[in-house]
Amino acid sequence: MEKEKNWKYISENTINFLSLHDCECSHIYFKNSKLIIELVWMDVLEAHPQNPFVEAHESGKAIIELNNPQLIKGNYYINGGDEIVLADVSQIDFKDIIILNFDETKSENILKNHMFFIVDNYNANDNADFEISYTSSVVKFNEFKKESWFVNWGNRFHYLQESEDFEEDFSEVLSKLKNKELPQKEEDDLYTIIKTIIARKDENSKICKKLLNEIIPDLHL
Repeated sequence: MEKEKNWKYISENTINFLSLHDCECSHIYFKNSKLIIELVWMDVLEAHPQNPFVEAHESGKAIIELNNPQLIKGNYYINGGDEIVLADVSQIDFKDIIILNFDETKSENILKNHMFFIVDNYNANDNADFEISYTSSVVKFNEFKKESWFVNWGNRFHYLQESEDFEEDFSEVLSKLKNKELPQKEEDDLYTIIKTIIARKDENSKICKKLLNEIIPDLHL
């Protein structure tokens, strides 16, 4: 993946605007004075300067580069017990990992990251716990694919965002709303989902607007 040159979105020092919890990482390794983290996907939070949406979105393939990294702590645990202590950042080279913790802090112009991940794609017996300092970071990716999994989590109508029969499902819900069959909490949840779907500006967004105009033309969100 590192050979890809034409990244659409490139930003510096924006790690705090990402969420990497449970993200799949195909490779993390040291090369050319950088710790390179190749991701299958990541969550770009709504506050990220390049996110045009009102909600966090999942990206496609992505790369995070930590420049001039230094290893502060590097512990690799095999089978949940045997410990290998890494002495240098150049020893970091793992594939097919799941990131559980990726937290950046800054002190006196030094960036630090505490990362914890499971090695070998959910083999919870092997894991690594690292703390790394670096001078700056670069984030690269090409696309926003869909809302992040945690967007509207717990919302009664969360399923509408991924519905394969959106027009039918949304028509049914709007009819209930029109007939005042929904309690106030569910009405509020539905309004939130409607705003999210409209903001997508995709095919379901068009269907959403059409059905609103047909079923509840006087609805003001």
